[in-house]
Amino acid sequence: NPGSPALFAHGESPVWDPEQQSLYFVDIRNNNVHRLDYVSGKIFTKNINYGEVNVVSLITGSRRLLVAVRSSLYLLDWAIAGDAALRLLTTVDIGLPDNVINEGKPDAEGRFWAGTKGPQTGDDVVPDKATFYSVEQESFKHPRIHLRPVSISNGIVWSLNNTVLYYIDSSTQRIDAFDFDVQGGHLTARRTVLDISGAGYEDAFPDGMTIDSNGNLWVALMYGGTVLHVDPDTRQIVFGYKLPVSRVTSVCWGGPKLDELFVTTARDNSDATSEPLGGAIFTIRGTGSRGVTHITPNQYKTFEYTNLTFSHAESPVWDPDIHTLYWVDVLQQDVHALNYKTKKHKVKHIIKNSSRLLVGVRNELHLMDWTMPGDSALRFVGGFGSRAARQYTE
Repeated sequence: NPGSPALFAHGESPVWDPEQQSLYFVDIRNNNVHRLDYVSGKIFTKNINYGEVNVVSLITGSRRLLVAVRSSLYLLDWAIAGDAALRLLTTVDIGLPDNVINEGKPDAEGRFWAGTKGPQTGDDVVPDKATFYSVEQESFKHPRIHLRPVSISNGIVWSLNNTVLYYIDSSTQRIDAFDFDVQGGHLTARRTVLDISGAGYEDAFPDGMTIDSNGNLWVALMYGGTVLHVDPDTRQIVFGYKLPVSRVTSVCWGGPKLDELFVTTARDNSDATSEPLGGAIFTIRGTGSRGVTHITPNQYKTFEYTNLTFSHAESPVWDPDIHTLYWVDVLQQDVHALNYKTKKHKVKHIIKNSSRLLVGVRNELHLMDWTMPGDSALRFVGGFGSRAARQYTE
């Protein structure tokens, strides 16, 4: 309803899902992840009991999202209720319990870049207590440090040819650029693209940022009530889009044609009368610009989890004919089969008996009774690619 838009305490981290035609974003102060359906206008919500949630990122073709909750990265399964939906990937800034991951996005090689923010009281953040990291599958437990110290990590964006990374430490009031080695994930040659305070926005702090199909930057100005359109090559402001709120937090392109700029905002209860739309999600149309399709972390190296647990899982083998994974639980003496398409899980228990062995005969598993003669000693358990295996898994 345009007359009474939904308001959020601190909207942040907008990301467009083209498959669902939906906008995901977080409400930091209420620990919520939201999905706004573009067609119906309905809002769906997932509450995160673990604490402050600052970042959400898509996983292509999956019901899972990558989210940052305080200083940890999790996989979030939208279809599962409660905290069981979360699977921990890694934690950063260990030993700094008041730090939080404040911004995060994946690069073209699938690394996830995450920057933290130092302890905050009200609007004040302790300076130089945070770090800018990257993480990937092989090193989820060992995030790589790129910048330290920083104060408030924000605005992570790559140039269209992936040779430049744009980054904001909000406390500096600058948009900076680095030469970016996409293969190795290295940053060099830091320089300033735009000093916000020197461009007439002395009281504003650059926050979230995105890029358009022309390679221009779009930057949310916290306390500045503005979205800036910036040409990073000329280091000039192309245009400033003024909003009826001061706390503009982040931006992303979306809509069916990627030509609508979604803008998240925050509200201060003390300004509720003067800024009644604080905390609303705004859409800027008719800019003449449009976004680009970004990588999302299923093209990137991430983990998928099942909800199954085992005493000692071993010996996985994949059957491509029936899209099924077989493995054994050594301690429980079970053979398991999980159909990838249907997600059906079947178990065959091997009865504990000292006279029996489990043997593989060509593409089949059999129980062999050592005390019995000939082929009568064999009892079929399961097969790989055979008719019997299909009966076992379907």
